[in-house]
Parts: sequence; structure tokens; C-alpha cells
Amino acid sequence: SDGQEMQTALVGALAPEHLKRMEAACTRCGLQLAQVALRPIEIARHAVHAASIGNQTALMVCVSEGTADLIIAQGGRVIMVRNTNLPTEGEHIAGALSGEIRRSLLAASSQLGGTSIENAVLMCSADLAPQIEQAVADATGMPVTIVDLSTVLRAGLDTRTTLADQQGNRLAGICGAAALTTADKSTTLDFKNPKKAPPKKSKTPTYIMLGVAATVMIACGVGYWIYLNNSLDTE
Repeated sequence: SDGQEMQTALVGALAPEHLKRMEAACTRCGLQLAQVALRPIEIARHAVHAASIGNQTALMVCVSEGTADLIIAQGGRVIMVRNTNLPTEGEHIAGALSGEIRRSLLAASSQLGGTSIENAVLMCSADLAPQIEQAVADATGMPVTIVDLSTVLRAGLDTRTTLADQQGNRLAGICGAAALTTADKSTTLDFKNPKKAPPKKSKTPTYIMLGVAATVMIACGVGYWIYLNNSLDTE
């Protein structure tokens, strides 16, 4: 539309062959693939509920071993997604993460439209949080809400912290996806059943009705012609 040329869109795509592989893997396990969700979107969904941030403008940082998902949400909707690699050495993680957060905020400035970040959420294991919490706070200028990803696992599990360190982004994504059945449809992105424009209505029923109407009119005309001729014959 006029005056809206600079609008941006967050776009995701899934190749059909990848979807077929997923369906085949589920079929081999005796399961049926119902929905396909995008991990960063579901991480954001989990963060919104776990940190109770509502519709605030928030930066969500999900850190696992060697990687970080950086997500910005505004009004309950994701407006930017970035994934980046991080050093594996603990003393270098904070510095690298701080730089990536600043890059993300700079990249999202046009989408934010001058709005500042109101909340910062750090999602990681309880062991990693003390090492990087201050870096997130300094980069965002906001107090940090910490979501311990190990708490989504069964209490008493010996590998809780290890799994949260190594697979935290997957754990957060699974938690978000678990809420898909009750999620607001406007925030649900399903790559197996994508939202499409409604198909054009078929004109076949119209044509059938026109054909029936024409047949009835012809039958009535023929019937009247026979009746008229019979009347004349009788007369």
C-alpha cells in the first residue's frame, strides 16, 4: 500500500523434501506428524509464559553449549530471530554474547520503531546463568529474568543440568510447542499446515443450477407446446 513500502516481514520456509523426511521418521515410529513448529518461535512462546512478560517488548536469549538463540518479541509477537555460535570456553562466552546482543538490538531498531526493550529474559541452566547474566544486563540496560531450563526436566534426574547445558534451546522449543494446542491461533505458525488464502470458490454448483434451470424451462416450453397442440387437435 502507498506509504507502507518500508514494512518488513518475518519469513520462514520449509522445503517439501524436509517435511517428507519428518513425516517418514514419524511413520516409522508409528506416529502421525500433526504440526511442524519453528524452534525460535516456540522458545519465545515458552519464555513469554515462564517469565510472565505478557505483551512487553522483550529480548529473549536462550543459551546452550556453543550456540545462542536471540529473539525479540513485541506485543506478544516475534519480530526478529537470530541464531549465533558462541565460544565453548566459559571465560569467553559472556563477551561474545554481549556483542551478539548489541548487534541484535541494532538490527531490530527499525522493527522496534523507537520502542526500547522493557524486559530481558535469559534461558539457560542454573550453572551457566551466573557467568552470563551480567553481560545480558549490561548489553540491554535492563534487569534480567532468568528461566532455568533444567526445571522442565523431571526432578531427581541426574543429567538435568547437563541436558540443559547441551540441549537447552531444544528443551525450550519443546516446551513452547507443547502449548500449541491451546495457543492463540494468531501466534501459531504451522509449517505442515501453513495459513493460505482461501481457495477460490468453485463455479461448478452455479453452472449446474443454471443447467437445471435451463432444462426445466425447456421442459416447460415443450410441455406447453404439446398441450397447446393437443388442445387444437381436440378442438
